[in-house]
Order: sequence, then C-alpha cells, then structure tokens
Amino acid sequence: MFVLPPKPTLLVIEKSRVIAQHLAAAVKGKRGFSADIISARTAEGGLKEARERKPDLIFLDWMLPPLHGEEFLAEQSRIPEIASIPVLVYSALEGRALSDLREFYPVVKAIIPKPLSSSKLFEAMRPYLKTGDLPPGDEPPRQG
Repeated sequence: MFVLPPKPTLLVIEKSRVIAQHLAAAVKGKRGFSADIISARTAEGGLKEARERKPDLIFLDWMLPPLHGEEFLAEQSRIPEIASIPVLVYSALEGRALSDLREFYPVVKAIIPKPLSSSKLFEAMRPYLKTGDLPPGDEPPRQG
C-alpha cells in the first residue's frame, strides 16, 4: 500500500482559487499534520505541475474546464513518471456518473462528494498516512 512521507507534497487541481485555498487550509489546519501544497487551475497546469514537482498525492476537481477530470486521468496514465501518483477526486456529481471511475483508473483512491469539509478530505487521505503521522486520537482502528 502507498504511504505518504512525513511531510507530503499535495497537488490541488481546482479551477476556483477560493476552493483551492479552502482545501489547502483544511488539510494544513489538521492538528499534527504538515504538508507542502502546490496548485493548478486547469488539468493542463496540473499535468505540468505533476511532472515538475512529483507530488505524493493529487486532489482533483472532476469538473475542470476545458479538460475535465477523466481527461486528466487519461493523460496522467500515459506519462510514466506520474502515472502511479494516487488521486483523490472530488465532485458535486452523484450516482453513476463516477461509480466506475476507480475500476478504469486504479490511481483514483477515493471519490469525495462536495461540499468539501476538512474531515472528508483528511479521511480520504488517512489510509495513505503513516500511523505515527496522525494527530493524537486519530489513529486508525487496528485490524486483527
């Protein structure tokens, strides 16, 4: 299983600066967690940042202009140096629109429904964090 390093680099691909800032603040504001946040406002910009910075995890807004999330994922899969970077997709779409996404794109690790909250974002990231990096009281349940 993929595990984020102690201070991961997260790429936020979001058309709205306000939402991107909210997402960054939500992730950085989690007690005991630290991350470097980079952002892009388009899928093309996200691909460029991913190639240059090699983030540990990507947050992807599904409804990006002019290329939407699926086009980003298709391009990502064609670029060997970024093809395996895990992606957390978020969207206001519900139901079948995104239900098969993880089957077609294994790098998609979670689909987070909007509206976004810090708890939803962190819970989606949580499986990829080392247990020692979780804030006190946030340890995952032990599997026995």
